[in-house]
Amino acid sequence: MCLPASSALDWFGPMLFAGLQMLRSMVSRFPRTMGIVRCAPGTPAITARPLSTSFSISSRRKMQRRTVQKRLAEIANYLDVSRARLLDSAKRLHPSFAEIRPQTGSWSVAEILTHLAMVEGWVAKLISRSALLGKEQGVGPETSEESVLSSLDRFSITKPIIPVMTSERGIPPRDSSTNQALVSLEASRRALRDALRDADGMNLAALSRPHPILGDLNLYQWALFVGQHDERHTRQIERALRDLREGAAESAPIL
Repeated sequence: MCLPASSALDWFGPMLFAGLQMLRSMVSRFPRTMGIVRCAPGTPAITARPLSTSFSISSRRKMQRRTVQKRLAEIANYLDVSRARLLDSAKRLHPSFAEIRPQTGSWSVAEILTHLAMVEGWVAKLISRSALLGKEQGVGPETSEESVLSSLDRFSITKPIIPVMTSERGIPPRDSSTNQALVSLEASRRALRDALRDADGMNLAALSRPHPILGDLNLYQWALFVGQHDERHTRQIERALRDLREGAAESAPIL
């Protein structure tokens, strides 16, 4: 059957219009599938690149929280607890009094905090450099989950029964300020966290470095030492607080 041109247009026109409408609807509903980005009227169309499956999976993996091996996790928790106790004791004293030495002549609270920041900074560098060397030497992964928290108990670090003289480089400046000491403690703790994060997964018990008093300590024990060192000096701060209060009471006027 042959239709006149006008009749053909009348016949196929509505069908063509319906098809175009259907295609338009599909494009608007599935812009990524069709590779088209909808633009404001008057702007040229932009063809979108298809999403990369490998990139999407990689991004999700990076966003997932990293799992820390058990030994480092328990040490990190202990470090947080011991540091919180230290700061709680230090902040009970007004900053101006924290820079006064007790009558016994021992360090002021500001000097103690500065000393702790100095030592923690050195330990962070030691762990970072040792772990890097261990990776170069092919130290294997950690396979043990046995706790290491009691591995320094024989040294009684947290109980300052016997006074221990620090090395000359560990002596804080006489004019140490409390505010600066607190800033230094924040920086040294960030450095230690970074060092432990970079060393995560390695067998840190296989890497040892000498301590000037305690002898050879593995890297777990070096990190643990920082927390126990905090505890030791927390007790010293509490003694300093008592001494300062007693000295203030003695010097108070009677009348």
